[in-house]
Amino acid sequence: MVASSRIKVFVRLRPTNEDGKSSKNNTEGIDLPPNLLSLDTVSNTITISSPHPLRNTGRVSPGLDQPAGSTNSTLNGGTLSPTTFQFDRLLPPPTTNSSLFQLSCVPLIRSALAGYNATLLTYGQTGAGKTFTTFGPPAGSGGSYKDRGLCARAVAGIFDELKKQDKGGIEVRVSCIEIYNESLFDLLGFAGGEDSQREVDDRKYSKANREAGAGTTVPNLALFE
Repeated sequence: MVASSRIKVFVRLRPTNEDGKSSKNNTEGIDLPPNLLSLDTVSNTITISSPHPLRNTGRVSPGLDQPAGSTNSTLNGGTLSPTTFQFDRLLPPPTTNSSLFQLSCVPLIRSALAGYNATLLTYGQTGAGKTFTTFGPPAGSGGSYKDRGLCARAVAGIFDELKKQDKGGIEVRVSCIEIYNESLFDLLGFAGGEDSQREVDDRKYSKANREAGAGTTVPNLALFE
């Protein structure tokens, strides 16, 4: 059975620093005191409380416009009322990359093999854990193979699912592209030097592709079958 096609939002919380404080260079995120953060893994909600009393103006505090799925923050007796956000899945710090892969990636792989487009996006501030989730521990850090990220697991998962389904006539082709500072880099198209990726200039192709109805494409990417 193909999973629902709607967008799903999973929130993974990384462990806090040992001293409960962010690093001096502020690259490891911001840790909230436990008394200000309440997690409910049954209803998949996060409730955040305000640490400071606020002047009661009868208005919503500036800059606190809430997205869909959250309760409105209003001033009540000089303090900011707790704000609750609900998600499709809330994953506390004990969650492993293996568990996250089973919950988030496997349904997408099965949908992709059934003919549907599938995308997995990791999003968050610097230090939130995007790289660890996507790729696992950095090389040379002493990390274990069991901690490998979603990218490696997804590639292996595609072939595992193909074996289970035992379908013939399926070809797997792989390209890998990085978008950084509005530049495109072909991560599998090496430019000749060690660990150097070839930059792709697609500007001259963009207009022609749109006029031809080709959609969003990046020409001349390295393609492996």
